[in-house]
Amino acid sequence: MKKLFLLTLTLFLFGCDFVEQDTRLICDCDYESSKCDSSGGYSKSNKSLVFNESNKKFVFDNSPFDESYEIFFDKDIISAKTENEIFRIINNFNRISLVYTVILEAPTEIDTHVDGYEPSKWELLIRTVYNCKITDGV
Repeated sequence: MKKLFLLTLTLFLFGCDFVEQDTRLICDCDYESSKCDSSGGYSKSNKSLVFNESNKKFVFDNSPFDESYEIFFDKDIISAKTENEIFRIINNFNRISLVYTVILEAPTEIDTHVDGYEPSKWELLIRTVYNCKITDGV
């Protein structure tokens, strides 16, 4: 009987793997600053944000970031960044304040002392800030 109890206890303690569940949030646009001051004609409220560090999953508004993005998971920040010769996009989610920020920048100066393309200065085009909250039952 004692062996059966120890076997059962061992199965309960080690038999189940911990699987991290996706964290789901709903984000509403707090403010947007841009040079052109256009809203783009679409709603910026109730955007979904889903992340799962174990699966390296980071999805905003049901659109996963493509392979051109570098995704980083830190203790306090999750970020997805991409850059080319035309623009740089930085997506940051602050895990502490639950603020999600999207920054779009364009190069204003190119460093000619470096082989290839190397922007040395960037100009802010659009900065959109979302306040997020954790959802239940989504």
